[in-house]
This record gives sequence, structure tokens and C-alpha cells, in this order.
Amino acid sequence: MVQTAGGDGKAMANYFPTAQNGSPQSWLMNHPRGSVHSWEDLCDQFIANFQGTYARPGVEDDLYQVRQRQDESLRDYIRRFTKCQNTIQKITCEFVVIAFWRVVKDQKIVEKLATKEV
Repeated sequence: MVQTAGGDGKAMANYFPTAQNGSPQSWLMNHPRGSVHSWEDLCDQFIANFQGTYARPGVEDDLYQVRQRQDESLRDYIRRFTKCQNTIQKITCEFVVIAFWRVVKDQKIVEKLATKEV
């Protein structure tokens, strides 16, 4: 936004604190004075501090890793499967059904899915 308006690194650094809240804002406000020398330096420090907390978007193959545990109810398993599915952008319904059918252990569900057309 600042770059679009023609702002340089100094303008971006000045705007940066207003664009933050929560832990990023706290990190910035408690950052040692004089430890940042440029916009690039601020970006590097910010990324180094927060990149470990970033949850990457899911990919289709992640659904194959969500397997029903032996002691897990079907309801709880579907909840975990759906949570994983919701992290994946632009996933087709067909892929979701096929992935679910391949990994679910409940035989009645497998049989029902096998008789339905996707």
C-alpha cells in the first residue's frame, strides 16, 4: 500500500507499527532502540522472529496423512479431516471424497462411498 502510493523504505518503516497488532506489535514496541538500520533490516529481523509460527497452507496430499486412529470415533476423525481440508485452497470435492474414502477405517462408510457417484 505504501509502495503503491510512492513511499520509500522510511515511509514503510514509519507505517509498519500501525499495521501491527498482538504479538507482532509487542515485538516491535519492545525491540531494542537502534537495532534496525533499514527497511530491509526490519523485514529480515521480523521474518527471522516470526517465520517459525507461520502455519503453511495445506496441500492435497496432507489429506492422505489424516488417518483414523484405532480408538477414534468417526465423528472426531471427520472433524480432524475437515480441519485439514479447510487449510487447502482450491481443492475439489472429488479429491476430498477420494482421499476420505482411501483413509477412513469405518467399513460402512467405505461401502456407502463406493456406491455413490462423485
